[in-house]
Parts: sequence; structure tokens; C-alpha cells
Amino acid sequence: MRLVILTLFILINIGCKKQPDVQSVDLIFPKNKQLSKSLINRIEKRKEGYYRVFKNDRGKIKNQLKESVIAELKQNIDYENIVRAEYWLAFNFKVGVPELIKLVTDDKEIGLKNYRDLIILERVESGDMNLDHGNLINDDIFKISGRANYLLKEITGQDFGNVTMKSTKKELQELQKKWIDWMKSLGEIDNKN
Repeated sequence: MRLVILTLFILINIGCKKQPDVQSVDLIFPKNKQLSKSLINRIEKRKEGYYRVFKNDRGKIKNQLKESVIAELKQNIDYENIVRAEYWLAFNFKVGVPELIKLVTDDKEIGLKNYRDLIILERVESGDMNLDHGNLINDDIFKISGRANYLLKEITGQDFGNVTMKSTKKELQELQKKWIDWMKSLGEIDNKN
């Protein structure tokens, strides 16, 4: 009887162990995976844009350290920082994509300034942004999770959903899982794209 109780106790504890938070786990971009033509094209177009827009940058953006880019995304409220991160990702997507996937569940709101030609409808409705002309963004880039999801969509061309002002922790975890599953599936993609 003691053995049965002990066995049940052990099984219950194993089943109830909290899964590690993805932010503390090392996600690694699959090595030697063949990328789809559409992903390669997106990356190449972003690189071409970098050379066109940042002629005098001399590699400062593309050679920026991962830790610096992630810290800026988590703290800097200037929209220009998000734009620079888009170009950085073109050159550093193998290290950048896993880091952004980790941030998809970070629901901290940090704000946004100097957004020109940009519309986030929820933020317009809440009074956080003025309605003006511009590009419509469906992710709430006032939040870290929204910035991460937006940048992942921009570099990959994939869309697994949006981060909104009211996204729940569970919804963000489900979104993050979709990104992880996509990254893991890269070796199984069809090169017809």
C-alpha cells in the first residue's frame, strides 16, 4: 500500500511540474535547414532596403549585438528603433527570430513615439494615437509582445495572429507556440514558394 501511495505521489508531482518559461529556454534556429524561396526573397529585399536607406550607416545597424537590439526593443519607445530592428533582422535572422519568439509572451507596455504614417486602430480608438494617414499595423507595438510578433511577421512573411491591447497571457502563449512550431518545421518546407 505504501508503494502505491508513493508511486501516485511521484506521478502527481511529475505531472504537475511547471513547464519552463520559453523566455528562459534557449531556442535555436534550425541549423542547415533549407529555407523557402519566399523567406529568402523577403530577407534579400530587406537587405537591399537597408543598403538603399542606410547608405552611410557603415554596418552599425547590421552588426549591432543581439543583446543591444533586444534591449532597445524592450525599452526604447521611438518607432525608429523598430524600423532599425527590421533591417538588423535581415542580416541576423538566425539569432533574431528565436529571441523575438521568446518575447511574444512579454506583455509589458512601454509606449510608442515618433510614429509617422502609422495606424494601430485599437490605439486610435483608445486615444493613444491620432487618426492620420499611413500604414495599418494589426499588432500593438506599444507592447513588447506586439513588437516581437510584428517583426516576426515582417521578416518571415508568416502570420499566426495578432497581439492586441487585450491579448491574454494564454493567447500569447498559444501564439508563441505557433512560432516555435513554424521554426521547428523549417526543415520540412516545400521549396515551391
